[in-house]
Amino acid sequence: MSLSRTTLPFRSPAAPEGRPLDHAGVSREPVWIRRQGERLVLSTESQRARARVDGAPLVGERRVSWGELAQRMVLIELGSAVLLWLHQAEGPPPPLSWGGMIGVSPLALALREKVARVGSTPLPCLLLGESGAGKELVARAIHAHSPRRDGPWVAMNMAAVPPSVAAAELFGHAKGAFTGAHAERSGCFFRAHGGTLFLDEIGDTPVDVQPQLLRALDQGEIQPIGRAPQRVDVRLIAATDADLEQAVARGAFRRALLHRLSGVTLRVSALRERPMDIPLLFSHFLQQELARQGAADRLRTPSGERPWLRNALLLHLLSQPFPGNARELRNLAAQVAMFSHDQPHAALAEPLEAPEPAAPDEVEPLTEERVVAAMRANGWSLRATASALGISRNTLVRAIQRSPRLQLPRDLDADTIHDALAAQGSEEAAADALGVSVQGLRLRMSALGLR
Repeated sequence: MSLSRTTLPFRSPAAPEGRPLDHAGVSREPVWIRRQGERLVLSTESQRARARVDGAPLVGERRVSWGELAQRMVLIELGSAVLLWLHQAEGPPPPLSWGGMIGVSPLALALREKVARVGSTPLPCLLLGESGAGKELVARAIHAHSPRRDGPWVAMNMAAVPPSVAAAELFGHAKGAFTGAHAERSGCFFRAHGGTLFLDEIGDTPVDVQPQLLRALDQGEIQPIGRAPQRVDVRLIAATDADLEQAVARGAFRRALLHRLSGVTLRVSALRERPMDIPLLFSHFLQQELARQGAADRLRTPSGERPWLRNALLLHLLSQPFPGNARELRNLAAQVAMFSHDQPHAALAEPLEAPEPAAPDEVEPLTEERVVAAMRANGWSLRATASALGISRNTLVRAIQRSPRLQLPRDLDADTIHDALAAQGSEEAAADALGVSVQGLRLRMSALGLR
């Protein structure tokens, strides 16, 4: 099969019928994909295809084994407009979102299946995962796929509750039961009767409250402070990013409670373990934030225009570790929307990771960020940039070829140049938008018969 502007229909999640990409940023020269034994072979017969595979220009052939396709993502870039994830999958394409959970990576799909199964059971559930990984979202999906879906949903973060009032917040209290109890209060368990109670950061539950929590799970009975015991029907979902076994070992968590909570245990994977979901999540968060800025149409790019959200930014995000997981990605999308919604293209307000200062006698590494900054500062001139970086021109060219954010004038095709000139209005502005020198652009235009 072939990938080009006019071949191979793609189906949008919102449209049942597929159609070609039909975008001016994608060449009409195809990238061919064919099967050869236990491998796929990617090839192109023309540099005009302007295709990259895993960040490297596709020149000649690139072979990919079935094992690679099943275990990791292979990224194909078509021009600056389309980013494709090539992978091995079974069955029809899954929906991008299910139960509020966004992602199509193998880990995301496996979690969806487990959530659907767990939802139908009455067992307590313990969700394990790093901070910001989306444990509460998973808990909500379990509730939504359970027989209790029409019952109440109550959530409480145990880390945000002072230990002195944890029992009252969980189980309630009578008026005058203790100093400051000016009125009767229903606890979380009572409010969640007939539904689901989600307790985040369960490891921060005070030790003296844990026996009462265990009783509520074992016998369905709570003891409000200053009142008679009450029966409750609650399905409990707990979550933590802590090692509860270590907490048990140091006496901060009761082993009996851990066993009772983990009737079913699900692990919510970190974002860095499923990088192919990053573009989907980022575009989802970005669309929400752009709507708040009154720029909801920013992601809808007409065919003849360069996309506002460029491949370079998405590829940069794919290289990040995201210790804050989906929460960090959402905050990043909010910053991009805030500072870029009225700009020509989406950009980060600040670098994700500030480079560490080099020691006086240490050679500064030739990072992508350093090369991009030097190219921009020197008007995209190869000679001036190589001189500023203290490297040879050939070393700079190899660094540019490795970077998904940079390109050489010889990589430009006529369509891309024509589109840039039409959008920017002058050769100087078009060169800057394309990331090449004005002289390099003019020489390439002459070689293509455009001047």
